[in-house]
Amino acid sequence: PVTTDIHLRYYRQPKGGPITAVAKVIHHGRRLLGTECTITDSEDRVLARSTATFMVITAPEARAL
Repeated sequence: PVTTDIHLRYYRQPKGGPITAVAKVIHHGRRLLGTECTITDSEDRVLARSTATFMVITAPEARAL
């Protein structure tokens, strides 16, 4: 996959560890793949969130880049 768009929002610093990141695919089309990730601290407070979009390319297309 090739990154086409990425956003990262920081909300606060952690109060303690461990820090947990949970990522999931929210859209998987023929050409585009959308993801999101939430990062939380040990108190389950949201520290940061991200979204990203990727373009899925095949091997012959990758060589052309």
